[in-house]
Amino acid sequence: MKHEKKILTTLFLCLMTCGIYAQKFAKGDTTMPQPTKGVCYAKSVTPDKFKIIEEQVMIEKAQTKEEFIPAIYDTLRQRLLIRKAYEKIVTYQAEFDTIMVKVKVKDKSRMIEEKYKTVFNVEKKPNADGSAAAGEWVTVKIANCKSPNPKDCETLQWVEKKQEYDITTKEVFVAAEWSDSTDGEEMVEVPKVIQSKPARVERIFVPADYKVVEKAVLRKHARKIMVEVPPKYKTVKKKKLIEKGGKKVWVEVLCPASLNEIVISQVQLALKGRKYYSGGISGVLDKDTQTAIEKFQNENALPIGRLDKDTIEALGFNYVIFKQPFNENGN
Repeated sequence: MKHEKKILTTLFLCLMTCGIYAQKFAKGDTTMPQPTKGVCYAKSVTPDKFKIIEEQVMIEKAQTKEEFIPAIYDTLRQRLLIRKAYEKIVTYQAEFDTIMVKVKVKDKSRMIEEKYKTVFNVEKKPNADGSAAAGEWVTVKIANCKSPNPKDCETLQWVEKKQEYDITTKEVFVAAEWSDSTDGEEMVEVPKVIQSKPARVERIFVPADYKVVEKAVLRKHARKIMVEVPPKYKTVKKKKLIEKGGKKVWVEVLCPASLNEIVISQVQLALKGRKYYSGGISGVLDKDTQTAIEKFQNENALPIGRLDKDTIEALGFNYVIFKQPFNENGN
């Protein structure tokens, strides 16, 4: 009995302790963090945490539908006789070719050839005056003669003349004999028509003539059948809540000295680039800017409410650089 009371007391104390911790966890950890030089803190609210899951959603139910199946045909090829085979008689004319042949137009001939020899006849040629003298008297002047009478300076001198002869030739018959003529055979080419193929009659077989036609032959009639169509699904992504937000937590934020106009302008530009902010770049943390910050924090599972360290880094900035103005002033 005492042992059972001890167990019940232990269970009661455990339940009380768990309840206290559960209530503290539900409300958030409100314990002030340890102070650190140059670091500022503020309370924010934790966002709802979701998990993206994929589900198969039916977009069309299973059904039975009528399906028409067309008829099936085969192609049949058939040869049709157009003309029967037959024989015919064909007559061929004789064929001729023209060739060139050599024909003798003149034979070799024989002739009597007379042979002669040439003999020379030499006769003295008479002088111009008709005499047969071998010279003549010529008057010659005496050199260095100075006589007043010219006749004294002249003398007669006998000068022999050169004998001239007449030389004549004549042909003297020697003999006669038979010899071949200098004109030989003469041949000429003349065209000649010769038969290359004789005239003939042939019996020729002419095969039958066919035509191939195609014909469609029904193999299976058209019909209607009932077909079971399975349901259709598509994959959709859904957000599933895995942890409820709304808890208050302490977060590290930019100190007031660091939260200057330049920093706020950079935050506004980053939010505008991500389509969360549509106002002007004023450098003032106004209502529209605060609303844009909270929307960005909610959709990216960040603590909601303040421009904290995680939010600054999620926007793509270096949090340490943003803290520099505060550190430089030493406040």
